[in-house]
Amino acid sequence: MTLPASSETETFPAPEMASEPAEHRRHRRTLLGVKARFMLPDGQEGEGRIVNVSAGGARIEARTVTAVGDTIVLYGEKLGRLTGEVVRTDRFGFALRFTHKAPRAKRLADTLTWLVNMPASGADKRRARRYPQDKPARMVLPCGRVIGCRILDISTTGASVGTEERPPKGSRVVIGRMVAEVVRHHEEGVGVIFAAKAGTSRS
Repeated sequence: MTLPASSETETFPAPEMASEPAEHRRHRRTLLGVKARFMLPDGQEGEGRIVNVSAGGARIEARTVTAVGDTIVLYGEKLGRLTGEVVRTDRFGFALRFTHKAPRAKRLADTLTWLVNMPASGADKRRARRYPQDKPARMVLPCGRVIGCRILDISTTGASVGTEERPPKGSRVVIGRMVAEVVRHHEEGVGVIFAAKAGTSRS
């Protein structure tokens, strides 16, 4: 089965509860923000965005109604075909627990490691010209919590963000519609490099 490609990118509100309870977390999550298409048990197709993913499951933002226990076939950019069971739903989407066997889970973990290491080093990214901003924005932390922040300066490849909360270096966050990686801490907040626009991919 091949799902047709979509030329439009649909945006969704930031999730209020994008993370699963701690007891359900057995795998490290990677914040992605890439487009996804999926098929429900009755053959209905939907599209949305993979907020975060691990070898064990994923959080999907979507307007398509699902139910706990549904088996979903998911197609994610750069991730391929994934199959899982819906374990939680809310008004923003659903959480999926993958039902793959160990070899497929390992391949997925390897793919996620590759995706995390894709961005160039912070030193290389800092070569782009920066422009002062001092504008309010929202940042989605790796746990899915949304906080207020300020864009202090920005370039085509990264930004300096004013925030009292400083995610660890190497963490992936979403600022506005951009997925970014934290590469440094400073007195006012953090420095990030952009990985991709949420809901799109970079070739």
